[in-house]
Amino acid sequence: MKKTLYFILICFFAVITFGCKKKETQEIDTFDNIYHATIYARKQNIICDDFLENNHIYYGTYTRINDNGEIEKYHDFDESVPSNRTFIVSDSESLDEIINKDSVTVDFDRQMVLIYMFSSVEYARLLELKKTKYENKKMEITFDSIGGKDVYDAVAPMNLYAFIVLDKLDVEECIFYHTTQIKNPSEKTNNN
Repeated sequence: MKKTLYFILICFFAVITFGCKKKETQEIDTFDNIYHATIYARKQNIICDDFLENNHIYYGTYTRINDNGEIEKYHDFDESVPSNRTFIVSDSESLDEIINKDSVTVDFDRQMVLIYMFSSVEYARLLELKKTKYENKKMEITFDSIGGKDVYDAVAPMNLYAFIVLDKLDVEECIFYHTTQIKNPSEKTNNN
């Protein structure tokens, strides 16, 4: 009996000593946000439904309210429309036609808005800016969809957008790069 008890105690201490190492922390990737950019995701409901419907993209799922006041989903497989769209907004009149009232405030004396509409299966994820590069009136923006480990949030492809408020620049062209990352949910993002 004593041998069994000693064996159990030795196993217990071995597990505690070798099996319960402190988890190493992972460095959070950051970038030099020299343009003071902030990114918002579709789930934050900034862009109005009419604008999304009028500027639809290929292979997106949309929701709308039908004549009976019920919410219905429809899918767009219209090959005549682009698979993504980019908008450069530099005045409040244009922005008022795009956003839901009071969803975001932009000071157009010193800021501007870039919008990237795309289709993705990661509807519920937040977005995180990874890199911005501005050169010769061309802005390049890299952002990630952030999901946690073992997060099963994929849906049918949805019409999503990245809505970015940043310092006012003379931008004539904007290119977006979108990736997916799995992160520990406790890690901070630069998303509002």
